[in-house]
Amino acid sequence: MKKEEMRKLVNKELKTLMPLNLNEIQQKLWRVCFNVKRQNDLAQENPSEGMIISNLCIEYLKQSNPEDFPS
Repeated sequence: MKKEEMRKLVNKELKTLMPLNLNEIQQKLWRVCFNVKRQNDLAQENPSEGMIISNLCIEYLKQSNPEDFPS
Protein backbone atom coordinates (compact mmCIF):
# COMPACT_ATOMS: atom_id res chain seq x y z
CA MET A 1 0.00 0.00 0.00
CA LYS A 2 1.32 3.44 -0.89
CA LYS A 3 2.03 5.94 1.88
CA GLU A 4 -0.64 8.33 0.62
CA GLU A 5 -3.26 5.54 0.68
CA MET A 6 -2.12 4.57 4.18
CA ARG A 7 -2.48 8.12 5.46
CA LYS A 8 -5.96 8.46 4.01
CA LEU A 9 -7.10 5.19 5.55
CA VAL A 10 -5.52 5.99 8.92
CA ASN A 11 -7.09 9.46 8.98
CA LYS A 12 -10.50 7.98 8.21
CA GLU A 13 -10.10 5.31 10.89
CA LEU A 14 -8.89 7.87 13.44
CA LYS A 15 -12.29 9.54 13.14
CA THR A 16 -14.40 6.40 13.12
CA LEU A 17 -12.63 4.00 15.48
CA MET A 18 -11.75 6.24 18.44
CA PRO A 19 -13.62 5.04 21.53
CA LEU A 20 -16.28 7.57 22.49
CA ASN A 21 -15.67 7.55 26.24
CA LEU A 22 -12.15 9.06 26.17
CA ASN A 23 -11.31 12.41 27.70
CA GLU A 24 -9.07 14.92 25.91
CA ILE A 25 -5.76 13.53 27.21
CA GLN A 26 -6.82 9.97 26.47
CA GLN A 27 -7.87 10.96 22.94
CA LYS A 28 -4.46 12.49 22.23
CA LEU A 29 -2.60 9.45 23.54
CA TRP A 30 -4.88 7.08 21.64
CA ARG A 31 -4.44 9.01 18.38
CA VAL A 32 -0.65 8.88 18.60
CA CYS A 33 -0.67 5.19 19.46
CA PHE A 34 -3.20 4.31 16.75
CA ASN A 35 -1.43 6.34 14.09
CA VAL A 36 1.94 4.66 14.71
CA LYS A 37 0.62 1.12 15.19
CA ARG A 38 -1.81 1.29 12.27
CA GLN A 39 0.71 2.64 9.77
CA ASN A 40 3.17 -0.04 10.86
CA ASP A 41 0.43 -2.65 10.52
CA LEU A 42 -0.56 -1.46 7.04
CA ALA A 43 3.05 -1.79 5.91
CA GLN A 44 2.85 -5.53 6.60
CA GLU A 45 1.85 -8.07 3.99
CA ASN A 46 -1.37 -9.09 5.79
CA PRO A 47 -2.61 -6.08 7.80
CA SER A 48 -5.16 -6.45 10.59
CA GLU A 49 -8.48 -4.67 10.79
CA GLY A 50 -8.45 -1.18 12.24
CA MET A 51 -10.65 -2.18 15.18
CA ILE A 52 -8.06 -4.73 16.28
CA ILE A 53 -5.38 -2.04 16.31
CA SER A 54 -7.73 0.30 18.18
CA ASN A 55 -8.25 -2.30 20.90
CA LEU A 56 -4.52 -3.04 21.07
CA CYS A 57 -3.87 0.66 21.63
CA ILE A 58 -6.33 0.84 24.50
CA GLU A 59 -4.73 -2.19 26.16
CA TYR A 60 -1.24 -0.81 25.60
CA LEU A 61 -2.21 2.60 27.03
CA LYS A 62 -3.82 1.01 30.09
CA GLN A 63 -0.56 -0.79 30.82
CA SER A 64 1.83 2.04 30.00
CA ASN A 65 -0.23 4.96 31.36
CA PRO A 66 -2.36 3.62 34.22
CA GLU A 67 -2.81 7.13 35.65
CA ASP A 68 -4.49 8.29 32.43
CA PHE A 69 -6.17 4.97 31.57
CA PRO A 70 -7.43 3.35 34.77
CA SER A 71 -8.79 -0.17 34.36
